[in-house]
Amino acid sequence: MSKARDTVEALRTAVLDADIGTTVQAFNAAIMVDGDIGTTVQAHDADTAKLDANANFTGTLQRGGTNVLVAGDVTNANFTGADLEIAKGGTGASTAGAARTALGLAIGTDVLAPDGDGSGLTGVDSLPSQTSQSGKFLTTNGSAASWGEAGSSVVRISRTSNTILDTSNNSKLIDITSGTFTQTFTAAATLGSGWFVYLKNSGTGDITIDPSGSETIDGVATFVMYPSESRLIQCDGTSFFSTVLTPFYKTFTSSATFTQPTGYSSFSGLIWGAGGGGSKRAGAYKGGGGGGGACVPFTFNTLSATVTVTIGAGGAGKTSSDGSGGRGGNTTFGSYVTSYGGDGSTNGGGGGGAFSNGSGTSGGQPITSTSGPNSGFGGGAGGDEQEHSAYGGGGGAYYAAAGKSLYGGGGGSGSTSDSAGISVFGGDGGAGNDSGNGGAGTAPAGGGGGTGDGNGGNGARGELRIWGAT
Repeated sequence: MSKARDTVEALRTAVLDADIGTTVQAFNAAIMVDGDIGTTVQAHDADTAKLDANANFTGTLQRGGTNVLVAGDVTNANFTGADLEIAKGGTGASTAGAARTALGLAIGTDVLAPDGDGSGLTGVDSLPSQTSQSGKFLTTNGSAASWGEAGSSVVRISRTSNTILDTSNNSKLIDITSGTFTQTFTAAATLGSGWFVYLKNSGTGDITIDPSGSETIDGVATFVMYPSESRLIQCDGTSFFSTVLTPFYKTFTSSATFTQPTGYSSFSGLIWGAGGGGSKRAGAYKGGGGGGGACVPFTFNTLSATVTVTIGAGGAGKTSSDGSGGRGGNTTFGSYVTSYGGDGSTNGGGGGGAFSNGSGTSGGQPITSTSGPNSGFGGGAGGDEQEHSAYGGGGGAYYAAAGKSLYGGGGGSGSTSDSAGISVFGGDGGAGNDSGNGGAGTAPAGGGGGTGDGNGGNGARGELRIWGAT
């Protein structure tokens, strides 16, 4: 007994009369002589702090002066103090609703509730009904969503005048069926990258393509879509680009300017001089018709940005006293190529050649003949024999059938009994008439028919046909 009392007294001295359970934690139950374990003293066994019962724990558990959580469930009944801050890993709230508010989340606006259908969302467009829309894709016209046909044919829209192309035209075929006008576009930034449209000129007019403001297409401010041409036009959000799908085919029947379009590697065509006018000649041998104009094929890999086109006028038929009809005018495509007109003569006008006009009864160069067939580029000679040509104009005639041509204009005949010259790709010559008016030549390049007592027929105008190759 004396030895135990001595031990206790030694321990009391060691802890300096400290209040066991508040400032001193006992590590062995044997030394807790006056301590009430579970109330004022918390016993420790080894390194693990053990509580005799959660229900019996009151106050704040601390370590190093900092509050710590109690093992087991934490509820409002056993957890007191301020809500744990967001910065320290908490929500700053003790309820779910208050936590969402503290975190900036609100069901129906920023957060879709698990049992919601999205109808309460704000700032989010609703989807169109998915019923019977299998295999389709979601698209928009810029204001409303809709279902598009996946893999279906392109929607065609017919146009006869300018309507600005906007987001609603994306992936559509715009078919311009008539008219000559400038087609405009919404700004590239508005259309956005990926916007595209198919554009087709199925009419006979010229359509000028003009992007918004200073924006360009294929690096140029504008270009012309000639008839028969179709293009794919794409936007990258800044500029426009086009791809030729179907080349153009343009026919000039009057003088104008050809503006070189983008996207072509070469330009080919056919060009006709005008036919000569029918003559007037009284007597046994009636008036001789004018010869047809020549046709010249061409191909150029490069052209200037613009080329002046001059279409030759047909030679005038003789209407007063006996005499020759007028010479047909030359047709030119800038300085690149010229096709020469036929002439009128009382003995039958010479057809135009590739290198020169018909002159009197002589066909134009490079090949002429005075009798028999002429199969080259020269014009057929006028006279009382059929003078034919492949590309030159057929010779006009009197007292005989007129000369024919494959590409050039046919020659005009001189009398009722004689047939006019015909052409496969050019115009036919006019028929002669003994007492009435001679017939006009057919465009392009047909020679006018002669007359005895009436008026000579007019020669037909020249022509230019041009097309591009990609």
